[in-house]
Amino acid sequence: MALGTPAAKLTHPIYWDRQDFNEEDLMLASSFKELAKKIVDYINNIEHYRPYYSKRGRDFVLTKRTWDAVKKPFLEALKRIINKPSEK
Repeated sequence: MALGTPAAKLTHPIYWDRQDFNEEDLMLASSFKELAKKIVDYINNIEHYRPYYSKRGRDFVLTKRTWDAVKKPFLEALKRIINKPSEK
């Protein structure tokens, strides 16, 4: 989401009250059927929705998430991937 790419997340209903986002931040659904309908609507109207959800998702990640806990291991893993000798 930080790159402006749509993402999906499923949350068990017992954890729903722990979510820190709302329908203005992200596309939310309370069932698979509702989510499928919203995704179909998104795809059918992508020119309208993509800029909105890309910006809202990116803003959400940048303002509500801190990466300090995962930044160092994540960057180290990326460096290993980048520096890995190619297999022939």
